[in-house]
Amino acid sequence: MHVGDLLQIEGLDLTHLWGGEKLLGRAISGVTATDLEDPTRFVRPGEIVLSGLVWWNEADGRARAERFVSALAQAGATALLAGEETHGSVPVDVVDYCRAHGIPLLAVSAHTTFRAITEAVYRRQWGDLNRGPADHFALPENVRGDLGRLVEQDTGADELLGRALAPFGTPPAYVLTSGGRTIARTASAPRLPAARAVESLRRRTGETLHVQAETTPYDAWHLHLPRSGGAPPRALHEIAEVIGRYRRHRHGKEAARRRAGQELIALIDLGGTDAGALANALASCGPLAEGPWRVVVTATGGRFTDSGGRFTDSGAEEALREALQHLPGTVFAAGTTMDAEAVAVVRAHAGEDSLRLAEPWPLLNGCRPRTPLYAGVSGLAGKPTGLHAALAQARYAIAAARHSSPTTGHVATIGELSSLEALLAGIPDDVRRAFSGTALGPLDGSESASHRTLLETLEVFLAHNCSWARTAAALHLHVNTSTTASNAYRHSPAATSPASTTNSTCTPPPSVPLTREAAPWPGVRRVPSYSIGQAARLLGVSSETVRRRADSGRLLMDREGPGNRAIDGVSLAAFAKERGAGAHPLPGRSAVTSVRNAFTGIVTRVTLDDIAAQVEVQSGPHRIVSLVTRESVEELGIQVGVTVTARVKSTNVHVDTPRCAAVQRMPDEVS
Repeated sequence: MHVGDLLQIEGLDLTHLWGGEKLLGRAISGVTATDLEDPTRFVRPGEIVLSGLVWWNEADGRARAERFVSALAQAGATALLAGEETHGSVPVDVVDYCRAHGIPLLAVSAHTTFRAITEAVYRRQWGDLNRGPADHFALPENVRGDLGRLVEQDTGADELLGRALAPFGTPPAYVLTSGGRTIARTASAPRLPAARAVESLRRRTGETLHVQAETTPYDAWHLHLPRSGGAPPRALHEIAEVIGRYRRHRHGKEAARRRAGQELIALIDLGGTDAGALANALASCGPLAEGPWRVVVTATGGRFTDSGGRFTDSGAEEALREALQHLPGTVFAAGTTMDAEAVAVVRAHAGEDSLRLAEPWPLLNGCRPRTPLYAGVSGLAGKPTGLHAALAQARYAIAAARHSSPTTGHVATIGELSSLEALLAGIPDDVRRAFSGTALGPLDGSESASHRTLLETLEVFLAHNCSWARTAAALHLHVNTSTTASNAYRHSPAATSPASTTNSTCTPPPSVPLTREAAPWPGVRRVPSYSIGQAARLLGVSSETVRRRADSGRLLMDREGPGNRAIDGVSLAAFAKERGAGAHPLPGRSAVTSVRNAFTGIVTRVTLDDIAAQVEVQSGPHRIVSLVTRESVEELGIQVGVTVTARVKSTNVHVDTPRCAAVQRMPDEVS
């Protein structure tokens, strides 16, 4: 059969793009389907190559086209048949480089499948052989007849391979997938681990022939003999053709099961399906009827839209099927969603913690090194109605896999989402950009020192999974100081700007106020700032000391209008508390002291209960603790960073001297 013969086959609807009469007269020895950017190791001399051109894109299309076509020329390919479905037409870059390297080019219309072309070539080649004399075959005539009957009788692949090689002493031989899974082996061939199988295929040790069928880089089959000379080359080609027939026959037998799997995935993706319909769909998939189940989502880094505007992800479903078949005894049904996600529902084994997809995944990634392969695995779903939620979990997990490994394929399980960063990875990019721009944009664009500090605090808060206690420890602050920073954000320009309330495409949670009047509780005022003189009087130090502390970073200082420097109230409260720690006089260590009746200071901590409240005040070196009602705190607007006066009833004022055995502290009253 020759390249030009393909143009004469009715129903294929092929278009001749380039190649003269001499090139169209090239003989065809076989067919290889590939979308690898570098297909050298899979293409054999004399083969035509079918490609959907998934590897091509507009950004660097010429460089990719040159690599692909030059690889075909180097491997001795007879012609390139390029699919039009992916890009609407065959790119000019591909035509140019086929002309430069002397590769005949035919276009395959969107309604023609690669399987139809493969079967047409197969039928023509076998017809030519059957019309020729018997000595054109390397396999004996009775063996060829037996193999044909075995294929039709659904004989196992091991027996088929052994019978095919029996005339040559049944040497060790395998049928292997690109990912290293063993489809069949002869009795004399030892078990071959998947990693070693992949290594043997890539190193091309012994003799390896590609089995002709419509495949992807992930699930292609290969006839492999570890030692050369086990059978005549022509006989091996004939055996590979028989195995190709076996695979196509098996694929046809599995069509109904695949349709049932696709229907199940469509129902799960839709959501809101009643339990009865889901149970029936599961039952139609055979052993999958009984749970519990896990959901797995797979996608590659090569998703695009086809000429009809539909999403497609070349090879994702085949990669997922191949990975699951690496796991012995795994029962599953697979299909593809409208968003081109490959989805599988997998029946979980008793006592199984998770799917062991991490074992075959690197082998499958190696089939298309430049296209990362990702997977997300859900938790267990005990009821059919829980499968839609499990699908959502798997989608979050695959988003985390993409986020953690943007250039290398990765598998993530829902159990690995133990950090806020991993969880947020599942939020769509457009939503995150909208929220970031409207909620944090005004802070990010501000030159205010307090705004920059607030952003840094928020970053630490997110890095510590939204725990204010751990945030405070990381920033070396009291926990109330860090929580006050969150209140400061609620009243910042980021939360009160028109952009955050009118232009946002996503709505922040109701717990985050968006107006200047909003507050943690009714009546609370904004956190104040203090002049340098006011701060000095509150701390009981000189103004120059305050300036030095601010310049060293111990106090946060900003400007309020031209030339007016102000000390942030939250920062001042934290410093006052730190400075006052341990400053109370102890018997025998200080001079005679007398507590005054009124203490003006800054609030360093407020602890609220349902009815009562505890207020801590730092007045110079003195720390005063008061127990009052919650109502009083809310009415007075007391919060960390505001100025208050603590008053002590005169009947409870005690005078201590160095001879006193102890210092008695009484409850204070706040006004």
